[in-house]
Amino acid sequence: MASYRNAMTTFASQTNLDVWYAKLDIDQAVAQLGKQVKPITRKRTEASLAKARTHDSMQAFSKLTTEVDGKRRIISDPPLIVPIAELLPGVKGHVVMEGIHDSFGATASRSSRTARTCLSSSAWSTWPGRSSVSAASAPGPGSS
Repeated sequence: MASYRNAMTTFASQTNLDVWYAKLDIDQAVAQLGKQVKPITRKRTEASLAKARTHDSMQAFSKLTTEVDGKRRIISDPPLIVPIAELLPGVKGHVVMEGIHDSFGATASRSSRTARTCLSSSAWSTWPGRSSVSAASAPGPGSS
């Protein structure tokens, strides 16, 4: 239990991102704990780890895509996974992707301009959560 407390103390002082990317050397952990568990439990753990090591992003990539004319294409699996070509027959995929890119690009550009305006504005300090005025003393809706 001391190692758990030490890990929690370490995590408490880290940022969320650092905790998210924290790693455990599973082989070292199994070696340390292996002597403390029953042999059947150790065997099951080792079998589970061996199985888990075979699952990776390339396995998922191979399962979800196929090669067509030398290019990888998403395998249709409606209703969750449907290639654009099946949704919009007769429309070239690159045309749709350019439209999507343009739409997201315009949205991102507008959002970026809005954020810059808000952050450079003196009104930023009066936004909820940023104000030095308490919520109880702040004027309510419709007050002047």
